[in-house]
Parts: sequence; C-alpha cells; structure tokens
Amino acid sequence: MKDPSPVNVLSAVLALQEMMTADAAPSVLYAALLRSLMTLSSSASALITELAQDAPEGRQMTITASCTAAEQPVTELELPELSSLAEKASACENAALSLSAHGGKPCCGNDRINHLLVLPLLYNKQPLASVFLFNREQAYDTGLIASLAPLTQLGAIIAGLLSMQRKHILIERALRDSEVRLRQVIDLVPHHIFAIVPSKGGRLIFANKALAEVYGMTTEEVVGKTQREITPMRAEEEHFLADDLEVIRSGKEKFIPEEIYTDPFGRVHYLQTTKIPFKAVDTGEPAVLGICVDITEQKKAAEERRHIEEQLQQSQKLESLGLLAGGIAHDFNNLLTGILGHASLALLDIPQASPAHARLRSVETAAHRAAQLCRQLLAYSGRGNFEIKPLNLSAIVGEMAEFLTVSVSKKAELRLELAPVLPAVDGDASQLHQVILNLLINSSESLGNKSGTITVSTQAGRFSPKELTEFCLNDQLAEGEFVVLEVTDSGCGMDAQTKAKIFDPFFSTKFPGRGLGMAAVLGVVRGHHGGIRITSNPEQGCRATVIFPVSERAAQSLPIRRSSEKLNDFKASGTVLVVDDEDTVREIAKAALERYGYRILEARDGVEALQILHEHQQEVSAILLDITMPRLSGEETLREIRLISQTVPVILSSGYNEQDALSRLTCNEMTGFIQKPYTGPELIAKVRQVLT
Repeated sequence: MKDPSPVNVLSAVLALQEMMTADAAPSVLYAALLRSLMTLSSSASALITELAQDAPEGRQMTITASCTAAEQPVTELELPELSSLAEKASACENAALSLSAHGGKPCCGNDRINHLLVLPLLYNKQPLASVFLFNREQAYDTGLIASLAPLTQLGAIIAGLLSMQRKHILIERALRDSEVRLRQVIDLVPHHIFAIVPSKGGRLIFANKALAEVYGMTTEEVVGKTQREITPMRAEEEHFLADDLEVIRSGKEKFIPEEIYTDPFGRVHYLQTTKIPFKAVDTGEPAVLGICVDITEQKKAAEERRHIEEQLQQSQKLESLGLLAGGIAHDFNNLLTGILGHASLALLDIPQASPAHARLRSVETAAHRAAQLCRQLLAYSGRGNFEIKPLNLSAIVGEMAEFLTVSVSKKAELRLELAPVLPAVDGDASQLHQVILNLLINSSESLGNKSGTITVSTQAGRFSPKELTEFCLNDQLAEGEFVVLEVTDSGCGMDAQTKAKIFDPFFSTKFPGRGLGMAAVLGVVRGHHGGIRITSNPEQGCRATVIFPVSERAAQSLPIRRSSEKLNDFKASGTVLVVDDEDTVREIAKAALERYGYRILEARDGVEALQILHEHQQEVSAILLDITMPRLSGEETLREIRLISQTVPVILSSGYNEQDALSRLTCNEMTGFIQKPYTGPELIAKVRQVLT
C-alpha cells in the first residue's frame, strides 16, 4: 500500500485553508480534517479528541469529531483508554504513536482494533488535541506519518486557533459578567456616582441608579444629558461646571465638603463631593469622575442636635439663674419682713399728721415694690405659682383692656382679637396679668416714636412634638391641645443675637439693668408648665407666642378682694412660739404679737424650738414656723412637733408662695400659712385666724 502523494496532501491542506478563510465552524473543520486523513491514510475510522481544560476531574478529554465506518459514536467508557494513548503519543519523539494488533476494547464501531495511529496536535509545544486513525490494512509506518505531517501541522494550527477563540470567548464572557456585577454593585451604592465631560457642556457619560433617581429617571435616560438639562438652577449648574473644569486643569482630586443642589422637584440636597480627573474610555477626552454623598439627613440631624444642645444650655442657664434668683428672693424676703413689719407698727404709733408718718408710708410703699420684685424673682425661678385656678385667658385680657390701653404708647393702636369660647388654663391670675403686661410693654417700646399696631389675641390650638421643639419649655410637653396667647407688633423687630439674650435677667436693648422683663415672663410661663416662642426679624416686627396646657376643669371667676378687719381695738392673750433663723424676722414677729397682748417664746432653729416646746408644752397656744432653717428644717420640725402635740396650731412661713412651699412638704399637718414679707397687722390676723 503506497503512501499518499504530496499533491493529494497539498490539495487537502488548501481545501482546509479555504474553509478556515471562510470562517467555517470548528466541527466542520475537524470533520473535513478527519475525512482527509482517513482518505490519505486508508484508515477505516478516525476521531479527534480535545483536552477539556474546564472539565470536571476525571474527564480530561472530550470527543470533538469522529468519522467511523460503522457510523457509531465513541462512548464515554472508551475515553480513559483514549486519553492514556494520547498521553503516550505526546511523549513520543516523532509525536506519533503507531500500534499494531492493539488489544483494547472495541472502539468506533470496530469489534477489534488491528492497527492504531495516534497523532497529537501540538500548538506551541502544548498538546491541545489528538487524532486517532484505526484499522488500516497495513501498519502505520513512519513514511505515512511523515507524508501526513503538513495536514497534521495544519490540524494543530486549527486546534490552536480554536483554543484561542474559545479562550477569547471565555474572557469576553467573564468581562461581561464582571461588568454586570460591577454595575450591580455601583447601583447598590446609595451615593451619587457619575462621569462627566466638561468640554461638552457637562455631558454625563456614566451615572449610577442613585444619581438617576434624584432626577426621576433611569440610568439609560440620564446618561447623555448635559448639566443644563438636569440642573434647574443656573447658579448651581455654573458652580458644578466650574469645579469640573478646575479638576481638569489642575489634574488633581478636589474635595468639596458641602454644596447645595436643587433637584427638578424643588427638593434641596446638601452634598459632599469628591472629583478626580480621568480620560473617557471611548473618546479619550478629558473627563471627571465624581462621587457625591447626600448629607441632607446628616445635616438635619446635626441641626436638630445643635438646637437640642442650645435648648439644654439655655435650660441649664435658666435653671442656674433660677436657683440664684430663688435664693436671693428668699433672703431678701426675710429682710423685707423686718422693714415692712417695723414700718407698719411704727405707722400705728405715729399720728397721721406727723411728718414722720408720711415718710414711713414712703418706706412701706418702697418695701411693697421690693416685695413685688421678689415675686418676679420667684416667678423667674419657676416658683411663682401662687394661687392656681382654672382661668379663661380671654376673660383675663378683657378685664385688663382699659389698663393695657393706657400702658402702651400713644402712637400705638391696640387691637384685641379674643376667642369668645376658650378652654380654661390652670394659672395664677396676677402672674398671667404680669405676662400680658410685660409682653405688651415690650411691643410698645419696639415702636419707639413711630406709629404702629399691637395685637393681643387668644385662641386654642394643637401642636405636634416637632412644633413644640420651637418653644422654650420647662417640661417635655406631649402633643395635644393648648391655649395660645399671642402679642404681635409692627415694631423694629430684633436680630438673632438679641433673640438669644432676650430671656437673660436685666437684659434690655434700651439701657442695661432695666429689670427682669422677659426673664420674669419666661419664669411665669415655665411655672405654668407652658412654653414661649419669639419670632422676629429686624424691621419686621415681633410675634411672641405663649402656650399653656388646657385645664381639665372649667374656668372660675376672679375673686373680689375685701379689706381686712381693723385691729386697733383687738387685745389677745396666749403664748406664741416664733421659730426662725433670721433675727430680724423674730424681732418683728415679737414686736407685732406683743403689741396685741401675746406672750412670745423665741427659737433660732428647729432643735431649739423642740426643746422649748417640751418645757412649755402646756403654755404654747400657737407656733410660727419658718420652713427653711439650718440643723433641722421646718418640715422636720413640724413632724417632731406633731409627735409632741397633735392639736397645737402651726403657721408655716416662707418667702415662697403657699402652693410651692406646700408642694415641697411630705408632712402637711400645718394649720395656716403666711408668705414673707408680711406686715404686723397681717401676722396678727393670721394668728387670730388659727386660734379662732
């Protein structure tokens, strides 16, 4: 049997090359290669196997193409043996393995393989595939192998090209998968990621999902648009474009800690942006890659924290000043008790025609004014509750109408807009009078020498927790219904710095040290568990809004004060134990009580009082007991007194009002109460009342 002629081999090679040029499919090329090899080698069967680089372990080879006489495919059970033969062939010096009378299993439709030729297809010295030729009538010799070499080499080239093509396809597939995953990751990022070409009017060439959603678009819709098309505010557009051009010119990264963007829906966003220069992949044009972090919520949270911190600082400051004011009022009340008491007793001894009588009246009047200042100090400290009753705020303002009219500037027009039906508030009428009057005077002074209007209005309203944060509050008020008092003027208004100090004691825009003013107003409002808000801008007037919780009780009418009974002819008997750590207070109490016939026992503190009571228990008719004392407090002393005697009348005395003083006591077994400063006749009236 002759070897194939070179002409036939060359013809087969040219035919394959033509098929390769025509981009024939791999299976078609391999089938044509096998047919040519079978024909030229006079073989009965042939097949090509390829190494499966990505195949599971145990399957190193797959059948790519086969041509069998019996037209039966190779089974997977035959692959291990073929793989072993291919390895042996690759190790041969002539890169071919020829076997005769091979005793392997049946293959390719042949009951027995008599002759076998294995031709490894090597590309860059790497075995990529193997050609198996079966059952030639004569053994496969070296001459035949050599004559088939051009066709075998072309087969190796085909195997190499197909391998590279498959790798390229795998790389492209992996690249596409990677791009999809990267896109998914970028779209999951909540920040705005974009790429922009400044030279084309700020045209977007990339945008993630978060950025597109700001514009109400998809990423496909937003890419390709310019800054002008997506930025409604021209000033913002110019600012963004200027930053982009700066990044391109400098070639450096730029960090923008805060900038403002208004989206197409009118929502304002605060952004923290980082931009870096790069080249557009498609065109190579200078571009900017940026990422914007929307810090709007963080900014709002920071602003809320700042507001809360300011409220806390203000509250702490007011609390400290309130404690100071309360302490001053307490000590000052003790001094005023001596002044008022002695003045009132002296007035009883001096004839009205005497010049000294008029001077003492002036002393008494000044002392009463000082007492009023003490009440303002107590109001500022939040302890000025006095006599709390359910009141109608509209009725209180209405009763003050005439007085308010003469209290404001003659150039001011006073308007009252009072709700006819209004829920009651729990409050002290005199303190609410003070609040209304102080607010009205402030509004009147803000008008200066100009004409203007002042409006006092009342209404009921509901406030949410967010709205309540705008008020200066004493307590954390819950959402609900409130009674609202508003005083509005068309005066000069005030700036932020003035508003920050408006509740400071003795602060005034007129001249320093004028008085408590708005500080007293705040104290009263805090004492009533309400809130106050000042809204004002320079030259735009001022609005003071005061809110009080709605009372659960119906409003009561204000009581009519009656003059006290004259005590000129009153004569008493009995012993009164006066307990106070202040010498001045004990002195005036003794003088007043002895004047009307009482015998006096004095004690400087609770411990001394208990000793005296043990010694004179049968003699003591009543006890005047100060609440605030060293060693043993008034409450502790009262508790011990009740262990000694359950019946002796006890009058508690304090610079604080009765309601606030009693709210501090757990032992409420007193008989009466008198607030400092008091006059001699007032003390006599109280003692006479508890002994009656």
